[in-house]
Amino acid sequence: MGVLLLFGSSMAHQLESMLVKNYKHKYGDGGLLFNALMSLFALIYFVVSDKDGFFFPQGIWGYGIMGAALYAIGFYSVYIAMGCGSYALTNLLMSFTSVFTIGFGLIYLKEPATGITYFAIVLSFLSILLMNYKKDENASGNLVTPKWLLCMLLGITSNGILTILSRLQQIHFENQCTNEYLIISLSGSFIALLVAGITKDRKNLANISKYGVFTGAVAGILNGVGNYIRIQSYLYIPIMLAAPIESGMKIVLTFVIAFLIYKEKLTKTQMLGAGLSGVALILLNIK
Repeated sequence: MGVLLLFGSSMAHQLESMLVKNYKHKYGDGGLLFNALMSLFALIYFVVSDKDGFFFPQGIWGYGIMGAALYAIGFYSVYIAMGCGSYALTNLLMSFTSVFTIGFGLIYLKEPATGITYFAIVLSFLSILLMNYKKDENASGNLVTPKWLLCMLLGITSNGILTILSRLQQIHFENQCTNEYLIISLSGSFIALLVAGITKDRKNLANISKYGVFTGAVAGILNGVGNYIRIQSYLYIPIMLAAPIESGMKIVLTFVIAFLIYKEKLTKTQMLGAGLSGVALILLNIK
């Protein structure tokens, strides 16, 4: 069940990434307002999908406010990275968020692991390194620029910490306040990005209204669905295993989409990395 949930999360985030990249490529400016829309519609998803009524204990607000800052940084930095880098390299480098979650599971939660588990985790990291190795700068279509690297660093760090924060609140509130936590986080992200967008992107408001609302709505809902499914998968799979499993799925899906849709050619080294990821994925599911 947990693996199926992670696959669903990976698919949702891949579709979200495709929409974001296509929008950024076509319309470019107005990213703050576009990501505010994504936050808004992800928020709406969690409000509408709630079935048990809302309960906001005092402690959830701290988690939510921290989550809001991380969501806003993550949304916007990945949006910029998608616009100035290749689809393959951007998505593949985001797999390094697993460094945070694996370390958190092993060190803080003290989740059990076997020799096969450790070997598979090492394979996962090796596959990520190989997939992000690019000797020929034209191999995946775009040059690696300082702007892209900075955005990726912000995106990886914010998303990694956000995953840990989501698991901590899930443990603290015994999975009773996940929707509430996400509602607070996404509300804060929406407000922050909206204020920044009105200040900086006001001249692009007409363009966003015309072209960005539908795309932002769909991408936001996909983000909400993907994040919710991922958090629920932690109830079935330890977080230190969920991270490399999801990374493996992301590598395979990214490889296929980049090659078939964006015509980005990967090197033999990167293809080897994709193969190792598949092996790691199998090993991680050996009971």
